Amino acid sequence: MPSLFRQVMAALLACIALSGALSAAESENRAQVIGTLHAVDAQKKVVNIDHPAIPEFKWPAMRMDFGVAKEVNLAPLKAGQKIQFTVTHSEKGGYLVTAISPAP
Repeated sequence: MPSLFRQVMAALLACIALSGALSAAESENRAQVIGTLHAVDAQKKVVNIDHPAIPEFKWPAMRMDFGVAKEVNLAPLKAGQKIQFTVTHSEKGGYLVTAISPAP
């Protein structure tokens, strides 16, 4: 019978391995992009963005509307501004802006 130390170490190593796998899967569902903000609807939490191709999602360059996560603050943003944003592909199949700020 394995010692308690070996059992704990095996469980710890399994947790570490799983956390790395989850992080890799999570990063495959997310893209960081620079684009141009064309419209902001803070009440509906929707933005219209012109973005370059997004290889992570196999998307060509286009202008489109995105829903925005409820915790994201849209107040400092203005139409016509260059922005950097993170878009996340949800398990339900939708795409959501989970971070957005003026581009540096």
